[in-house]
Parts: sequence; structure tokens; C-alpha cells
Amino acid sequence: MMKALFLDLDGTLLNDGRQIPQGNRDALDAMLAAGHKVIINTGRPLAGAIGLAKELELDRDGCYLAAFNGGLIYDLQEKEIIYKDAMTPEAARIVSQEAVKENVHVQMYDDWKVLCEARWEDEDLYWYCRRLGMEYRILAPGEMDTVRPLKMSGIDRKDKERLYQFGQHLNAAAPGVIDAFLSSDKLLEIVAYGQNKGSALKWLAKKLDVKEEGTVAVGDEANDIPMLKAAHIGVAMANGTDETRAAADVVTTRSNNDCGVAEVIEKYIL
Repeated sequence: MMKALFLDLDGTLLNDGRQIPQGNRDALDAMLAAGHKVIINTGRPLAGAIGLAKELELDRDGCYLAAFNGGLIYDLQEKEIIYKDAMTPEAARIVSQEAVKENVHVQMYDDWKVLCEARWEDEDLYWYCRRLGMEYRILAPGEMDTVRPLKMSGIDRKDKERLYQFGQHLNAAAPGVIDAFLSSDKLLEIVAYGQNKGSALKWLAKKLDVKEEGTVAVGDEANDIPMLKAAHIGVAMANGTDETRAAADVVTTRSNNDCGVAEVIEKYIL
């Protein structure tokens, strides 16, 4: 039976040095050689993840990239976008207005760049773009009336609890319109309601004709939980948050620094 492995990047496939351990590389090669599918399923923007996919030599048959927490799916071999959803201008305006009230840095994304209102051109923007090697564009006056971002992000590099509370505030301010959840201690993911890593898993498994029992997902953070719940086997990394490990079917014995992904491939794919 063909299987599909859905993988988070930071804290999962990558070690704490943001590198890909050789053991994980070898295990991915082995599962692709056996005819299975590999899907990077990340909150990162497309431009911020595609370089890593190429470094892993995953730009070949059987490899896909789900970016923006399910907002876009990219065929890495064919180099084309095969699915895209976006927030409405109304949702983007709500986030912008509430961010001004709460003084939380927010930015947004199109297919390839970070988009930012002029008021948020600050050190948080520069830090993020340096971190992922991305370019940014400042929105023109009035552009917020028509922009449809693939996702938005809140950034606070010092206070995770403040970010969490802002996410709760957004969810209450726009129920059924916005979903906001943490992806790290510095980043809040803000997406269209119902858009998440789990929705990406379901869409791509159906398109690839992978049976539900052939789906395996691995992650470590709160934004991975919908993906873990959507998969037949949802695996949390040993280094995952308490919330993520509690939501998983199983937890690895190895961390992201000790090739935990290779452990999953050996046990549940090969």
C-alpha cells in the first residue's frame, strides 16, 4: 500500500541548528525509493520552505510542499501550485485593526513575498525576513481594501503569552472567519477559518489517491495538531509541546536532534 508522510519542518525534520540530520535524509530517500510520498507540511511561506526542499533533494517525483498552514500546495517536481486558498480582505482588515489596538506586529503573505503595512516596517519584519531569506513589500495606501493574504502572522519575540492572548482575542473577534494559533514561542499563525495542516493533508491525500490508513503525520507544535488528528497515525516528536504530545497517537523516543523522523519512517512507513 502506498503511504504518504506529512512532515513539519522546525522542531521535527530539522534539528535545533535548523539543519537536516543525515539519518533523516537517508530515511526519506529509502521511502521515496519504495514508492511512497513525502509532503512537507509547514506554516512557513512557500519561498521560505522551497529552498529547504531543494536542499533535501525533494524536488522529484512523489514530493509535495504544503505551505502557509494549508493555504497553498506545491508540486515540487513539476514546480507548480496545485491548490491555493486565501483570507478575505474583510478578515485581513479585522486582524489589522485589532493589531493596532493591541500593538502587536502583524504581516501577511502572497505566493512569494512578505506583505506589510507601512506601520509595521520594523525590527520584527527585518528579523523575520533575514531568518527565512525572504523579500518584503510595503502595501500601497488603500491596498488593504483588496488584499487577500494566504496567511498573516503576529510576531512577539519576547512574550509568548501575549501572542497567545492576542490569538484568543482574534478568534473571539471574528468567529467563523479567522483561526489564530501559535506555531512557536515567537510566531502566531492567522489564517482563514478551517484552513490548517489537517485540511491540507486531507486534500492532498484525496488528490494522490492515498487511502486514509496510509497517512502518517509528524509534528511538534500546536499548529501541527490538526494534521496529527487528520492522519491515520499522528506522531508527536519527543521534543514536542505537552499539548501536541497529548493530541498524538504516539510519541517518538528520539528528538528532532536525534533523527526522530527516521524513527517514524522505519516504524510506520517501511
